[in-house]
Amino acid sequence: MKSTIFETKDQYIAFLNAWKESCKDKSFHFSAEHFALYAIIRGKDPKKCFASPEQQSKKKMTCQGRNGYEAYNRSMNLIYKGGAYSDARLLSPFQGTLTALDLIKIREEGKKEAA
Repeated sequence: MKSTIFETKDQYIAFLNAWKESCKDKSFHFSAEHFALYAIIRGKDPKKCFASPEQQSKKKMTCQGRNGYEAYNRSMNLIYKGGAYSDARLLSPFQGTLTALDLIKIREEGKKEAA
């Protein structure tokens, strides 16, 4: 995925550095969608960001669903369908290194992979 979004290695490195800076910022509140989008962009399987029912503690419930699969489905919905507000929130940890146009490219790629 990263090869279709970033034209140069410097752009990709700037993207990674922006993510790292957001991770250091304790006031920023990450959601599951942020981690899934980060995995997608890096060409990794976003499903690995979420706990399977076997891994999920019975006492702890994720804030986005009863188990990791529900959180995964909600996150993928938000990433691939989105909306103006959710897109802005989704792109915030990338500090301008990822734009709305890049998100459109990601959605187009997701449609091709799903087909």
